[in-house]
Amino acid sequence: MIEIYQLGIGFVVALSGALIPGPLSVFLLTKTPSYGAKAGPLTALGHILVEGGIIALIFTGLGFILSVWAFQTAVGIIGGILLITFALFTLLKAGRQRSLLVPAQSLGLRTHPVVGGVLFSTALNPSVALWWATVGLAMMMEAYAVSAVLGLSFWVAGHFLADLAWYSGLSQVVWRGRGMLSSLHQPLTLGCAGALFFFGAYFLLKYGAQAVFVL
Repeated sequence: MIEIYQLGIGFVVALSGALIPGPLSVFLLTKTPSYGAKAGPLTALGHILVEGGIIALIFTGLGFILSVWAFQTAVGIIGGILLITFALFTLLKAGRQRSLLVPAQSLGLRTHPVVGGVLFSTALNPSVALWWATVGLAMMMEAYAVSAVLGLSFWVAGHFLADLAWYSGLSQVVWRGRGMLSSLHQPLTLGCAGALFFFGAYFLLKYGAQAVFVL
């Protein structure tokens, strides 16, 4: 059961992405006043449904993809570059942003949080698909390569757990009207940015070396 460490890796990587304010976070802020603290887990459920569908599509051809060396190298290098880019972006956001708790304008969508979680993870937020097609796939590929199916399963579980924990926590803070998030957001973001940078550098070194060796 040593593969359980992949649970932590999946959790940290997912939390790093969730901490960056985006359309889904804004949607959640607008829904919490009317749905209460349950808006968080419901929105996370919609988001997880989308990600589960994407993962299912990846699994359809996972064995073949993993057997193609050129694809492995390309995804590893691209994933490394994007991870480092996201880390730098996260650091910039952490330096500028004081709090996520800002007045949110109504999005004009009378949708259930689960439906909104789906919409703001697909058509209204194409970055989700891009993340899974590059960074997510690279991380899943690595989890499978070093820990096989069990490790990959733990990684996916950790990813989903981070989504559920973050969006549930965010709705709880907003619903209770406390300023707790303002003091915790920046150190959490900085820590996750460091983790992103570490994984990005690891991928670049590993797959970049493979490409140079073959060339």
